[in-house]
Amino acid sequence: TTWTQHIVLSLILADRRHRKTNDSKEEDAADAAIDAAATIEDYDHVSEYAPFFEIDAHWEPTTKDLAESVRRNHDRLNRRVFNTHL
Repeated sequence: TTWTQHIVLSLILADRRHRKTNDSKEEDAADAAIDAAATIEDYDHVSEYAPFFEIDAHWEPTTKDLAESVRRNHDRLNRRVFNTHL
């Protein structure tokens, strides 16, 4: 499953690079997200951006929201990506 996580994240990052290259003349809010995504390539482990959905540590126990680190990284991707054993 880690290999699949890596493939999906690589495709998302390639799409971001492709969009930035093709849309370089347009300046808008999406460019900021694309620029942030371009720096993601230095992650330590793919689960930082595509975590396991059913792992308790990826959720806030009191609010049942995603953990702040997961939300922050998903915001940088401009999409939500998960892995799962389900």
